[in-house]
Formats: sequence, C-alpha cells, structure tokens
Amino acid sequence: MAALLFVAAIAEALLPFARHAGLVAARFLLAPQLLGDPAQTIFAIHSTTLRQTLAPDAWLGRINGSFRVLEVDAVIVGSLVAGWMGSAVGIRPTIWAAAVLVGLGGFVCLVSSRTPLPVMRLRSEIEQR
Repeated sequence: MAALLFVAAIAEALLPFARHAGLVAARFLLAPQLLGDPAQTIFAIHSTTLRQTLAPDAWLGRINGSFRVLEVDAVIVGSLVAGWMGSAVGIRPTIWAAAVLVGLGGFVCLVSSRTPLPVMRLRSEIEQR
C-alpha cells in the first residue's frame, strides 16, 4: 500500500513541470492521470478491504462511516489550505508541498506496516484459543 502512495506522490510531483502550453506540458499533465489516478484508486480499494478484514462485522458500518466522514473533512480542510497556500506562495510550490505530503503518507504507511497492529495480535490470540 505504501508503494501506491509513493507512485501517487511521484506522479503528482510531475505537475509543476508543465509550465508552458505544448506537447511536453501535455505529457507532464497526462502522466499523473495515467500513473497517480490508478494508484490512488487501488490504494482506496486496499485500505477499505483492510478495514473490512480487521473490523468485526457488527462494527463495519460505523467504522466505514467514520472513515468516510474523516476523508470528506480532510478533503475540505486540504482544499482550504491549498487555496490559501496557492494564493500565498504560488501554485507550483503548493503542488510540490502536496506531493511531499502524499509521499510522507506513504512513509507513514510503510513504517506502520512493519509493526504489528494490536488488532492483529488480538485476533491471533483469539484464533489460538
């Protein structure tokens, strides 16, 4: 899952290179669509599958609803911050910052996948009984 976020970050980092109208700029605009969008879609599918695998059946609706609310709130806050940052420092630095944050999310995902989750330990203990 972390690799998917890294691919999305690299794809997003290509956007600032599209400076002038032309074939080169079109390629820099097209590449993130062809690389980043599928990576983000696959990441969303995997994260939903992981939540549904780890969560007890009775909690699935509450957990998925909570994550959906958090995702929508993050989009709203991110849009406001990006709009403010774009007007304060410019569009290209804002896109670079977004790419770095997506890459940072991939790093957090990578580090957290290396440590066993308490839920996984609990589930393995229950299965051993």
